[in-house]
Amino acid sequence: MSKSFFALFFVLFASLFASAQNGAEKLSTEQLEITKAALVTGSELELRKLAAKQLLQCVDKSASDFLVETLTAENNLLAKRAVCLAISETRNISEKITYRENLAPAMVGLLKTQSRELLESCSRAMVVFDYAEVRGLLMDMIKNQDLEMQVRLNVFGVLSRFVSERAALEDLYDLSRSETPEISQGATETLEKWVPSDENEDLFWENVIEELGSKSPDEVIRDLMQKRQKRIATLQESLLRLTDEHLGVIEDLYRLQPAEAREKTIISSLNSRVAQVRLWAIRKVGEWKSSQQLPESFAEPLLAIISDTDTTVRREAARLMLLMSDLRPQQQLVAAMEKENRRDVFLLQYEALVQACYYDFLSPRTNGEPGQAVDRAVEFTIELLKSENALDTAAGIRGSGRIFSIPSKNANMLVEGLNLIKEKYEQFSSQEPVDIELSLRVLDAMVQLCNSASINRDNSSEIFRPLFLRALESGPVQIRVKGLEGLASVNLASAVENISESKLYLSQEPALVQSAAAVAMDGAAITDVGWLIEASSVNEEFYEVLVKLFRSGEAARIAEFCKTVIESDLKAEHKTGLLEIAESKAPIQTDVRVMLVRYCLKQNDFARAIKYLEKFAAAGAWPNHEELLLEIMNAAAAAGDADSIAAAAKVLVDAGDTADKGGLVKPLDEYFSNPEVKSAAKHDLLKRLSEIDPEKTRADWNKRLGDWRSKLVNPQEQEKAQQPEPAKEEAEKPSEAAKEQPNQPAEPAKAEG
Repeated sequence: MSKSFFALFFVLFASLFASAQNGAEKLSTEQLEITKAALVTGSELELRKLAAKQLLQCVDKSASDFLVETLTAENNLLAKRAVCLAISETRNISEKITYRENLAPAMVGLLKTQSRELLESCSRAMVVFDYAEVRGLLMDMIKNQDLEMQVRLNVFGVLSRFVSERAALEDLYDLSRSETPEISQGATETLEKWVPSDENEDLFWENVIEELGSKSPDEVIRDLMQKRQKRIATLQESLLRLTDEHLGVIEDLYRLQPAEAREKTIISSLNSRVAQVRLWAIRKVGEWKSSQQLPESFAEPLLAIISDTDTTVRREAARLMLLMSDLRPQQQLVAAMEKENRRDVFLLQYEALVQACYYDFLSPRTNGEPGQAVDRAVEFTIELLKSENALDTAAGIRGSGRIFSIPSKNANMLVEGLNLIKEKYEQFSSQEPVDIELSLRVLDAMVQLCNSASINRDNSSEIFRPLFLRALESGPVQIRVKGLEGLASVNLASAVENISESKLYLSQEPALVQSAAAVAMDGAAITDVGWLIEASSVNEEFYEVLVKLFRSGEAARIAEFCKTVIESDLKAEHKTGLLEIAESKAPIQTDVRVMLVRYCLKQNDFARAIKYLEKFAAAGAWPNHEELLLEIMNAAAAAGDADSIAAAAKVLVDAGDTADKGGLVKPLDEYFSNPEVKSAAKHDLLKRLSEIDPEKTRADWNKRLGDWRSKLVNPQEQEKAQQPEPAKEEAEKPSEAAKEQPNQPAEPAKAEG
């Protein structure tokens, strides 16, 4: 504390001592000014509070006026809080305050603050008044809809101080039925803090208000508590005779009790002689866990109930232990298992131990470090796997997938466990008939271990790979599917290779084909396109693998993929889809571009071929493809597609750079010189070329057009020229019409005039 604090404290203490010695409550002018300054500017709350107490004791009007001014000032929350604390801590101050009519509004005005400390201090200080003095002010504030809701709700902090008075209780009861939800809830909570209500709330509070007219608040509460204790005692007596129908009574008792009593009720119910009650308690523990952390007092009775004589209770208790990872019960479970004589209970405890160890290993708080009980759990698992008892073996297999995936300090013990799993699978799979259920359980554990990211993965893969191959090669379809899954967990490339070599996609078992497609999808980036094409004709899912392969494949492999696809028997729409993917990849090789265009020509899809070439030209790959445009034009001419011819020619015209407008004319020269193209198609193209804007053509464009036009003849003349000439002797023969006409005499000459 500062020196100024001690100096002011000494002055104030001396003033108070002098006033007490003189029996007076009046300060000198100098003392009054020092005290006021200490209240307003004091560096410590205790100093300000001491000054406020002295001003409260002072009979000078200036002191009382200064206190009211301090409470109504816009700032200086520390001074206001000091005044409130001084009022609440000064004995019999209520009788000495003569300016209550001014102090009350100032105190109520403090409820508008946002400071939680000042609100609490103000609520405690309000007891200096009778409720009747502040009732009107408080009710006006809480009913003032122009105020913020939080300010109105602050009033309940004051009302809670007067709740034992009948008038305040009546006001709270009326407010609890307000149409404003926030006000109603605030009033109800204030009433419940004083004394929890019974089932029928309206009747309950009406009775309490009526009793306050003839009894003191303490007497009313005492009577209520006595009635409640009697009722609880009655319910507890009923608990001794509890059967299935009595669970509703327990629920009522649980609901009526406070939180600390509920904990005791759950613990006592866990130790009940009635199985239904123990089940009820277990479920309540689960509800508790969903909303808050479990108390440590639950651990011991829950561990004890794992050994319950009722199978359902044991199972529920073991399941519930999985929720108690925050209590880390592994060591307690180990201790319980080492003493357990009943095998069925031991197996349930073992299952809970495995789950607890595994979840603890996965928990972020352990950072992947195995718990202390893991080695003991591994020993229990090996013991169960060595057992000749079928239940023991099944439990050991179920737990092995998780417990062996946790790193252990004893590597030899882990290898022993893995070899035991191998032996169990060989035993189950060699039986006649094959034990499918147990074989699948072992395979599940093996797959889980191979998928584990722990240090045991390499050992697991080396031991289990031959077993997965054996499972895949023969046996029921469920085992073959699981074998393929296991092989993929060991080595994905090997699994994909096995699918292609053994042609699993041709299997008549839909489940196996579907599993093969899933594995191929995972390994799409490392497989070959050839066998997938054949598989796609069997199952649509394998086509999706092809799609993924094309999308993820390196550009260097795309040319090989495209060639294989084009030469395959894939559906046309599938080919088009895959080639579209190949075309969209960048950078794309020149031979792939040529391949794509010629495939489109083969399909008479001239528009797509031209689109490809336009895109290649934009990418700067044009010089390699002018001959392809000529192929497109010739093919389109053969198909009679004038629009495609013109479109291809336009691409040629537009392909030239700025220094050589008019584009690539050499392919056009070859086109107009091609005798296999009909003259009509050439005339149509020439007409379209003549309509091109001269600004977009080269300087010798008109000369080019003339040269091409000179190579053409009239379409009708060309057709006539292409007709074969009749034989000369046939031409000399008279026509049939001439033969049919008789000889006519010559027309006589006209006589002259």
